[in-house]
Amino acid sequence: MIQSFTHASVWLQVFEWADDQRILVDWRQIANSDDMADVATALSQAPDTGKAGAMTGMGDAMLFARNQFDKPNCDRSVLDLMSDGLPNT
Repeated sequence: MIQSFTHASVWLQVFEWADDQRILVDWRQIANSDDMADVATALSQAPDTGKAGAMTGMGDAMLFARNQFDKPNCDRSVLDLMSDGLPNT
């Protein structure tokens, strides 16, 4: 998929949220499979907070993400949310 972006730049940030937000991988330009492998390595080395399965408020995650979209300057922003916790509803 990444190799099909010949004229566009793809940037990625990964964060977790459970009680609070923590950036696991800050904004990185993804231009090839090596860049994606670097992200995978960074994620595998991120310290475990022990919060898996904790209360997760999707609204809080969306608000946090909205503020993160200020950087980098992109034509389009996409938020992909995944949760393994309990909803705060």
